[in-house]
Amino acid sequence: MKNKAIFAGSFDPISLAHIDILKKSESLFSKVYLCVSKNIAKKPLFTMEERTQIAKAATKDFQNVEIINSEDKLTAIIAKEKQVGYLIRGLRTDHLFVNEYELAGINRVINPGLETLIFFTAPEYSLISSTVIRELLIRKLPIDKYVVESSIETINAIMKRKQWKTTFSQ
Repeated sequence: MKNKAIFAGSFDPISLAHIDILKKSESLFSKVYLCVSKNIAKKPLFTMEERTQIAKAATKDFQNVEIINSEDKLTAIIAKEKQVGYLIRGLRTDHLFVNEYELAGINRVINPGLETLIFFTAPEYSLISSTVIRELLIRKLPIDKYVVESSIETINAIMKRKQWKTTFSQ
């Protein structure tokens, strides 16, 4: 139980900031589940299936990362089912801390003993968010500085199916 963790998020799409957190997590745990989740407060650009495809492409070189998804279960419940003792959360800026603190407390009520570890992204990724990436995609602007190169082909194929022409480099 102590050697597994879950890194959950909407990952709409997964960014270099997410990958930075995932790399830090992978170095500490023998198994990290990257859980593509539904956030009822957000309206995603990509479907659950598409976000999962993009995450798989972005993490193809990771050795001990498994992509899972959840549209209807809380992360704390999934952690209990998978016998995971740690949740991984990432912080890009300090204004997100209060929300993460509250979420950690709620998760511990749902799953006593579940610990939340917070990693700070590297400074060069602190301005990268999925929201920014979605905005760039919608406006047909390059995203290659914000996502892993291995996910660009997948994003391009999905956007083409959505009949949106995109550009990924300048």
